[in-house]
Amino acid sequence: QTYEGFEYIIIDGSSTDGSKIIIDQYADRIAYHVSEPDKGIYNAMNKGLKKATGKYIMFLNSGDALYDKDTLKKFTEHLDGTDIIYGDFIMLFEDGKTAICKNDRPISYISFLERERHLCHQAVLMSRKSIDKAGGGFDESLKIVSDWKLFSMALFKSNVSFKYVEQCMSTVEAGGISNRKESLSLIKNEQMEVLEKEFPLFLEDFKRIQALGCSFSEIFNSRLIRRILKIRGKANRILHR
Repeated sequence: QTYEGFEYIIIDGSSTDGSKIIIDQYADRIAYHVSEPDKGIYNAMNKGLKKATGKYIMFLNSGDALYDKDTLKKFTEHLDGTDIIYGDFIMLFEDGKTAICKNDRPISYISFLERERHLCHQAVLMSRKSIDKAGGGFDESLKIVSDWKLFSMALFKSNVSFKYVEQCMSTVEAGGISNRKESLSLIKNEQMEVLEKEFPLFLEDFKRIQALGCSFSEIFNSRLIRRILKIRGKANRILHR
């Protein structure tokens, strides 16, 4: 990276693919590294979080990479005290195809319910302050939506500030656990668990949408809903007069 004001932390779960050898080769460039068994991806991410000393944190998993050599330089220009800075990312598929994933959609809890992830942690710089406000780290009792929970707790319970930057931040391999079809039911179940505990007022809406088998945007964009809103608008104007 052309920007040098960052620390590089590597948490390796006792890989047997030669990772440890490569880590040792570049040890002089790494602020901290460890290779030992862990209890899963969120346990490993929490280990890295505990060792990090920077004001902002970014998490990349195996197979992910920063978009180009100027990525950190471009994004650190936007570190003005905003708690969450996020951008776009590129998804890499096994057949060699790529897709640009835009994150320019306005953040709301409806958007978080409709799209399982909404924010991709590989395209987010999150302040240490906002992480502490949201509980201090990743919920290790969850296997797949703990990053979604962390963002939800920060944005909708702690009311942290956020800003979108229209630039690619990273490349992400599509083979991760959260992108597999067989993981969809686990994602939904864990989301329900989080909603029931932390956001009970949203739980019934989530269940209704799941039962209908359509998205929030499809409902809000339907002719029927637009017609109802139009009628209500007329009624309110009449009553107001």
